[in-house]
Amino acid sequence: MVVTGLHKPIIKKRSKLINMSVIKGIKKELLSASGPVVKKLHSNDNFKSIVIGFNKKSILKEHTALWPSKLTVMEGKVNFVQEDKNTLLNQYDTHDIEVGVLHHVEAEADSLCLLTQSRPNVT
Repeated sequence: MVVTGLHKPIIKKRSKLINMSVIKGIKKELLSASGPVVKKLHSNDNFKSIVIGFNKKSILKEHTALWPSKLTVMEGKVNFVQEDKNTLLNQYDTHDIEVGVLHHVEAEADSLCLLTQSRPNVT
């Protein structure tokens, strides 16, 4: 896609436009959502990136990770609860998530998080 300006054309990558539409879609769905909104941003056989949108006080229910994961708070503030340990994550904070350990996430504010997962090396 090419967008023309006054001086020279600006080329925008199609994949970035698609990714932004996923995030915009989550924000739109959050206006009427009663819980978190979860959408896949990108995936292949070895990697997944997922965006999770939260309204304040919403909870992503208890579950376990199948792959090693990292949660990054892009906007807002969430509480990551694993067993009896609470970890408050503010904007741009990250947290590694262990495989097979029960955890849940509570939104302390309207929030947008990126979850990245990578398949463990199997030999």
